[in-house]
Amino acid sequence: ENAPYGIFVTDENGQYVEANISASSITGYSRDELLRMSIKDITAAESMESAIQHFEELKKTSYMNADLRFIHKNRSVRWWSVNSVKLSDNRYLGFSIDITEKKEAEANLIYLINHDQLTGLYNRKFYEAELKRVDIQSELPLSIIVADINGLKLINDSFGDSEGDKIIKEAAKLLSSCCRQGDILFRIGGDEFNILLPKTDINSAMK
Repeated sequence: ENAPYGIFVTDENGQYVEANISASSITGYSRDELLRMSIKDITAAESMESAIQHFEELKKTSYMNADLRFIHKNRSVRWWSVNSVKLSDNRYLGFSIDITEKKEAEANLIYLINHDQLTGLYNRKFYEAELKRVDIQSELPLSIIVADINGLKLINDSFGDSEGDKIIKEAAKLLSSCCRQGDILFRIGGDEFNILLPKTDINSAMK
């Protein structure tokens, strides 16, 4: 009861048969509510397939570890790390801890790595990776539109970088509004933008 981890016991069908105080604290559900629930009841839709696969793995190998999305009682979708072991043919012990803040920090870091801070568009690093990803037979023909902003240096020199930044952001919005679903827009740097157009021939790219 004093463990900082949420501790659950389930039967062979994934029905909860025991839960400690921390399990209630993490999920927002009381112990009585949890004992009327199963793994499927608390798992978010986007993690359901993975949760089922991991539970089947637990039955076969007697151990499993996974990061899964779960539904808090307040209906928010959060992340937890689950480590489980097999106690017997119809009892399984799970240890859980909320890792939502860690997952959000990781997602934010990935976003910062792949996006331009000023415009929110994908950056040069991501462009180079995507160019390799789409340079395959199934994505051909592949077209690339290259664009830049005329006179940006003059604007920066005359009115300051903040005015130049406004122009860059407006250009990003304009280019975004022109892209079709499946097109990928990047700010390559400075005043330069690229658009990748998979499955697009020269005539469609010109249009």
